[in-house]
Formats: sequence, structure tokens, C-alpha cells
Amino acid sequence: MSITSNTIETEELSDKLECIYHILNANSIAVVGASKNPNKWGYNILKNMICAGYKGKIYPINPREKIIQGLKVYKSILDVPGELDLMIIAVPPKFIPAIIKEGIQKKVAGVAIVTSGYREVGNIEREMELKKLIEGTKLHILGPNIQGLGTPSINLCAQPSPLITKKGPIAVISQSGSITSTITQWAQDENIGISGFVNLGNQIDLCESDFLRYFGEHIETKVISLYIEGAKNGKHFFNALREVCQKKPVVVLKPGRTTRGVETASSHTASIAGSDKVFNGALLQCGAIRAYGITDFYDYTKVFATQPLVEGNRVFIITSSGGVASLLIDYLVEKGVDIPELTPEQSERMQKAISIPGVRIANPCDFPAFQGSDYAPLIKLLAEIDSEEDLTDLFIFNVADSCPGLEHEILKFSKLTSKPIVVNYQGGGEDEKIGAEFLNKNGIPIYPVAERAANSVGALIKYSQFRKSRKILVWGFRGRPSI
Repeated sequence: MSITSNTIETEELSDKLECIYHILNANSIAVVGASKNPNKWGYNILKNMICAGYKGKIYPINPREKIIQGLKVYKSILDVPGELDLMIIAVPPKFIPAIIKEGIQKKVAGVAIVTSGYREVGNIEREMELKKLIEGTKLHILGPNIQGLGTPSINLCAQPSPLITKKGPIAVISQSGSITSTITQWAQDENIGISGFVNLGNQIDLCESDFLRYFGEHIETKVISLYIEGAKNGKHFFNALREVCQKKPVVVLKPGRTTRGVETASSHTASIAGSDKVFNGALLQCGAIRAYGITDFYDYTKVFATQPLVEGNRVFIITSSGGVASLLIDYLVEKGVDIPELTPEQSERMQKAISIPGVRIANPCDFPAFQGSDYAPLIKLLAEIDSEEDLTDLFIFNVADSCPGLEHEILKFSKLTSKPIVVNYQGGGEDEKIGAEFLNKNGIPIYPVAERAANSVGALIKYSQFRKSRKILVWGFRGRPSI
């Protein structure tokens, strides 16, 4: 058998995916630099791991302590009994090479280095030293200069803050700890949840392409949110992105559209941002959905996490406000969304069934009700017409002002149709808050303004059209990767 560069790349990829599996599904973790000082990273990472209820074994490493946060402390990872899947390092850079050597000796699967002070501040030699140490070994490094990582399904939250424990369908890959914290916290607050999250840092070894492929195969992950300041290897990145986008949506947020933005990104994680126009064109070819702000980044992720893909671009709108509906329609039309008129037969059928004063039977259907229960006849009829005549590809409930109980009617409707449902609810005061919490908990995306709802619908349609134009790959794993 001849060994080619492609063979070597495939073997390296398999080795890295195996390592990532051990990192994100670790049965045993050593926290090197565990501390009693609440101002230290080693204290807060350990605290979050304990508070999350991590299911595996935790080994604090500190040569000067015996007990930290109720756990027995070891002087070195070489003193830890049994195997170690992951070693998290939170000590000054000068101590790390020796710790890496111990990790190689201990046959640790993966290392996550939270320590900064490397390429991002001009110390390239420190990174080169670490890379040289792991050459030819099975050990792989995440970082340095990361905030942390987590897998809620095993109660793993190895970062100083926030505490993320809600399991769900969203994977977050990010070069920014703050972006990770924001997206994971929002997803947790809205009861959507996270399948896994990881900060990339300076990417001296494991990089965005590796984690894209991992989460691309991960069955519990329905959508990937990727914040990237610059690809480690452009060719590998876009190959990975192209492969994964044929399986599931990838929402990308990238800074560096301006000269100053590029400079800031470079100083943050030593990334090379490159041409934004070239990057954007490549994203379009791969099928990734680009967001230009963190709100859109989360909104698009949310709709993909909760709704099925859509067959076409037709939308039917049920609205309680003509004014807000006008805004919503403008936003939708700008996204290329079709809002078809009802046929005369459909209109007549609805007129006969709906006798509430002030209702305008059309698309949008203006339905100025004050109680959620008033929507019941309309919802039942819409489900029937859609089932019989394929009325639309997606439903939008556009609600302005208070409408108590509407959330329950929308949930009932979701059980009568297989089509995606998106809700815009604004100006509803306490009833809006109650409705939003209920709908989010039940997997129906709700937005506080029409523009955000419309943008998310546009993203869902855009990716759905991409998928229809491509051969769909069906592959994945629940346990260990087999590549």
C-alpha cells in the first residue's frame, strides 16, 4: 500500500477526531493549576466543573495544596491513578512545556491550555516549542489562550463563567470566549440548550476545521454556530465547511470587515483575517449562513435549532397588527420570501368558518383578537386547508399587544402541521414574557421584533434551498467516531 499526502491527512484527521471525542466526552480530567484563590482561573474552572455536576473524575493538580474545594489534590499528573482523558492547564507559560512532557508520558489524550501570553502578544517561540514537543505523539493541544469547553450531556462545563448545563441541539465553536459565553447563555436562558461548546484560542494544533468535522458527525448537534476571526488553513477550513454544510446548517459570524476590525482580530488570537470579500464568497459556495452581528448570529442559530428545513419560500402570516405586519412583509420581501394571495376558494372557505368582527381574510390574515382561545377556529381551519391544499411552506404568527393564552394555541397548531412555525411577539407586556418562555420551552422560536423574525425566516429558507440543490450526506455517530 502506497502512502500519499492524502493518506497522511486522513490518518491525521482520524487521530484528531478521536482526540476531540476524548476531550469533549472525558471520563477523567486533571485541572493543572487548580487554586484556592477565587481570582484565579484554576479556581473558577474547577468550581464550575463541580457546580455543573460533572459525571467523570476530577483531579486538581497543585504541588502546594492537599485539598481544594473538597477534592484531593495531586502534586503532578504522574501521581494521578489510572488514565486521563483531558488535562486543563491554567499555569504561567514557563511551566507548561514540562507539564506537556508529563502529559505525553502519562498518555493523556488531549490538553486544553487556557493560559495566554503566546503569539497574540508576539511570543511565537513559545508556541513553536509546544508544537515541537507533541510532534510524533498521540497528544493534541486545544489552545493556548482559550476560555474553556463543555458538554452539557455529561455535565461538563470547564470554563470560569458562565455555568452552562442545559443540554440541547446547538454546538458553538468560537475564537472568542465572550462570544461563546453570550450564545450559550442565551440558548440556556431560552431553554434551547447546547450540545457542546469549545473555544479555539491560538489554534497551534486542533483548529476550527477539526471541530467542524466533529460536530458535523455528532448526531445530537442540529446546528453549528461558528465565530471565526481567521482560518488556520483556508483550504482545509473550506473543505470541512463544504462537507458539513451538506449535513447540517453552519451559522458563521466573522469580524474584520474593516481595517480596524482586522487589526483587533489579529491582536486577539493572532489570526490572519484575510479578504472579507473572498471569505464571504467562499461561505456562499459552501452553503454556510453568514451573520453580521451577534443578534443575528443567535437568531439564525435558534431557528435552525428548533425548526425543520422548509420546502419552498412561501409564507402565510397570521397577524394581530396591520402596522407591524407591514414592516414584517417589507423585511420578508427583501429576503426573497413569497407571500402568496389566497385563492378565491380558500378565502370563501375561511370567511364562512371565521365570524369574528374585524377579521380580514387574506395573506396576511389580520386577526385582532384579545384572547388566545379566539384563535382556535382559525388555527384548526388553517391546518386543514394546508393539509389538503399545501397552503404554504412556513407559518408566521405576528402578535402585537397582549394576547393571553395564545402561546397554547400556537403549540396546539404545531402538533397539527409539520411546517416550520416562527413567532414575532412584541408590545405584549407580561403576557408576552409568559408566552415567550412557554414557546421557547416547547421548541417554537419567538422573536421580540418583526425584523429579527423575518431575518431568521430568510436564513432558514436560504439554507433549505441550498440543501435542496445538493446531494445530502447522511452520516454521524452517537459514540466514538469511526473514520
